Amino acid sequence: MRDQLAKLRERAGELGNHHRKFLGFVESHIEDLYARLEGRGRVGAVHLWTRADDVGAEMDTVLEVADGLESQLSCLGCYYSLQFLLMNLTAIDVLKIPLAEEYSRAVTYRPFMLHVGAQFRRLTASYMGRLLLLFLEGVQAPEYVICGVGTRSDQDDIDVGIITEGEGDTAGFNRAVGRLAAEMLRRACNLHFHLSEHVGDERYSASLAEYEALLGKEICDFVIISEMLGAAPMLGSRPLFERFVETITSRYFHHPDRDNRHHEGYLRGILGEIRSLIRGPRRARAIHPKDDGLRMIKGLISAEKVIHGVREANAWQILDRLKEVDSARTAIYRELESCLDFLEIFRYLYQMLVVQEEEIRLDDPDARQGLVDVARLMGYDSLGVISASDRLLVHYYECVEGARSLVGGLVEDVRKHLASTSVFVRMIEDAKDEEARGVPGKNFAVELIRETRFFRGTRYWDDFLVALEEDGGLLLRRFTKDIDRQPKRKRAALIEMYGELLNWDFVSNMTLVSILAKYHPEVVSRQLLSDVNSAFLRNLSRLACRGEPLVRFFHFYPDAMDRWLKSLGHDRQAQLLGMLDWDLCTEEMARAYSNLKYLIQIRCGSSRYFERCFDRVFEQRPEYLRGLDDWGKLEDVSKGVLGEIEQAETPDERFEKLGLFYDLEFFRVGLMTLAGVPVIETNGAFTEFSDTYLTTLFDVSRQEVNRTWGRSVATDDQLAIYVTGGHGRERAYDDDYDLVVVLDSDDPEILEYSRNVVRKMNAELAARGILPHHRFADYVGRFVVLKRELDEILGEDREDVFVDKSQILGARLVVGSSAFGRKFERELIQPYVLNRRDSYIKQMAGEIRSRHRQAREIDGELFHLPGEIPGGLDIKEGMGGLRDIEMICLICKAKYGLSVPVNLRFLDRVGKMDIGCREWVPVLKQGSNFLRSLRDVYRLTVAADNVVLLEYLGRPAAVLGFRSEPGMSAEVKLMKTAADWMTRMGETIEHVIDGIEA
Repeated sequence: MRDQLAKLRERAGELGNHHRKFLGFVESHIEDLYARLEGRGRVGAVHLWTRADDVGAEMDTVLEVADGLESQLSCLGCYYSLQFLLMNLTAIDVLKIPLAEEYSRAVTYRPFMLHVGAQFRRLTASYMGRLLLLFLEGVQAPEYVICGVGTRSDQDDIDVGIITEGEGDTAGFNRAVGRLAAEMLRRACNLHFHLSEHVGDERYSASLAEYEALLGKEICDFVIISEMLGAAPMLGSRPLFERFVETITSRYFHHPDRDNRHHEGYLRGILGEIRSLIRGPRRARAIHPKDDGLRMIKGLISAEKVIHGVREANAWQILDRLKEVDSARTAIYRELESCLDFLEIFRYLYQMLVVQEEEIRLDDPDARQGLVDVARLMGYDSLGVISASDRLLVHYYECVEGARSLVGGLVEDVRKHLASTSVFVRMIEDAKDEEARGVPGKNFAVELIRETRFFRGTRYWDDFLVALEEDGGLLLRRFTKDIDRQPKRKRAALIEMYGELLNWDFVSNMTLVSILAKYHPEVVSRQLLSDVNSAFLRNLSRLACRGEPLVRFFHFYPDAMDRWLKSLGHDRQAQLLGMLDWDLCTEEMARAYSNLKYLIQIRCGSSRYFERCFDRVFEQRPEYLRGLDDWGKLEDVSKGVLGEIEQAETPDERFEKLGLFYDLEFFRVGLMTLAGVPVIETNGAFTEFSDTYLTTLFDVSRQEVNRTWGRSVATDDQLAIYVTGGHGRERAYDDDYDLVVVLDSDDPEILEYSRNVVRKMNAELAARGILPHHRFADYVGRFVVLKRELDEILGEDREDVFVDKSQILGARLVVGSSAFGRKFERELIQPYVLNRRDSYIKQMAGEIRSRHRQAREIDGELFHLPGEIPGGLDIKEGMGGLRDIEMICLICKAKYGLSVPVNLRFLDRVGKMDIGCREWVPVLKQGSNFLRSLRDVYRLTVAADNVVLLEYLGRPAAVLGFRSEPGMSAEVKLMKTAADWMTRMGETIEHVIDGIEA
């Protein structure tokens, strides 16, 4: 016997550490058991070292040789442990057989799992039956049946449901079951009484009457129903089990001629569960066979079971039956069966060989070594440099993805079935018909909430939500009107009831409020939307875990989430931001959390000017909401959209894609600005994409004119487009385009052609919210100015001609040849500006002095007075503002004959040209950078206005890194800094002018 025990101990090392518990029981009690068997001459009647065919009969023999209850429990537990270990070791040996015979590993999975499941169920049922008889001694038990309601092969615990009926000592019976549970936990495995705990007054059992009383009122937890539908009798009265099936579980099957309310409720519950599993998190460093695939597969199988009236309980048997009754989908069921086979044996072997846990950490060395053993038993070998365990994991992920796809497809069939049998179908159709005909009827909103009480706890209402938007929102109009026509108190109560649905089904409730936001104000009134949002946020704040469902909803429905966020307003958006309290566990959801938080912050702190841009982006490409934290990816997407323009089939498509490119890039650079990226980088990025946009817009517009004209007109080196103003100075976020379109030709056809192209460009710019300004159009009466006309305009002897010369001097070529650019400088800038620089500089200096005198004379809040903190500053036109900087730069450009753009790097060039400038260049450069940064941030967070107001500087101060201190808020610090810079730069500029004029 000692040799046998030593062999068992050695072989048990192949199993997981949890098997030591059973080995310990054997080592402690095997000598006593053997002695008792030997003493009674029954050693040959019991298999101690090999698998037994009739474990029940041998357990009876063990009980016969034992004396007293404690001895019986010890000997019986020893025998169970022996058989349990031998069962698992035999299973390992069986799996090795196909490897030797070299035939397909996959075909062995299903029969293997069916066999080990039946073996374990027979062993545990026999053990539990003997234990219960011992504990029931002297108890007049009621009629009972103990059902297995979980997976047969699960060895970490056994899910059971106990049903009773009739007279008897129920309390004594439950005490006996309690002792059974304790003994099973001690010597075998844990028993779960989930089914009975949720139905009856007793902890371990529930009567048929209790099932009837509870399930007749509401649908309850679909998990309980799934357990009932999967129940198989283990011990006790089979007639009672049959009555249970007839009176309780049969109601969940589809009956064409009966009330299918229970059937519908179960399907709503299971569909909601499947949806959450399909869209559940995918762990980056762990796998979870149950959550990754098994639960959704079995949920779908259970749904198909009640639809097609399949009475089998085991998943594989149900699939076999479904192949017969739903033969059109036989191939799909076979694929689903393959996924089930793989995942079940994978999970079973890992838990048997490694540890009885559901999650498998791939970064855990022990877990990885365990997968090596699993791969070996499942028939995987290394292939080149790819290890067997890696090949196993590849197939695991393929199987999970395959299961999600298959289940997702079959779910559509379940949805269609539900839509045809729902008790809500007639209610919805009647309400839509009444609304279409303008006929009053029952209050649909009230009737709907009443009807849903039976379905409390279910999580699938897509059919109702889809119906709301059908026929142009006809049902939604009726739904909202019926809410609004309720008396004030009843209306508030009704809205609160719908808000409480959040506790049942977060996704459906979020979808409802997003639909209300979508149809505001055409169908949904402002007051109703506000009241519903208030109720929703109140109920959301009461949830123990609210951040997680918000993040998940955003991850899968980003457009719906953003639509709802827009409806909240900044105060409620800030309130919602405070609810994102989820401690994330997956990389996928961590990024969604980051993007949602970022989105809310953007919504809370963005100007309408900026919102218009990203609203257009999100309306066309809501998937970009998931990538707010990846500027590089957004840029790649923008380039891809730009590349699609050539493939577009119609002019409208080309203009639409070009507009999307502009909005995407505007949004990307805006995010960079709000993240604190230096202004020199953001202005450079903005200029690059806006130049690309303008040149492409010219090309697309010319193509469209060619199409309408039926021919093209060659402009060669005769046409050019210059940008002036802010774009000419490479400044970001201007809401207009100052353009100079120059044609060096008197050909009427070329002129008319060019005018048509520019008119098309103007229309598209206006559609983007960009105002095209053509300064010289005031002189010539058209958007295209001839070069000879510019000669005349610039040569005029007018007091304000310096303004036109500044436009030309600050112009930057965007469309046109370099040859045209050289001619432009040679024949316009050189003779009219550079050759007359003294006159130009004098006029510009006089204009600056005049502006400063006017600024000092103004008595108001919008201009800085030394020693005060202003309520507002005009950072563009005010003394020492951006206009002053631009003018002094143009003066320097004329003085030194520079041909580079007047951008943020221009002053560096000036400093290198003249050593005398090095004192004031750093002041103007730093001050200019600061004011540009403030201007950009203010435009994105408050308004596209050059006047910054103290009361709105909270968000700009935060972006620019200003923090409050005792006695001074961040807003005041920012305003004071801006005012000080403007004062200093104003004084510096006057000093520079004095020096230049001297």
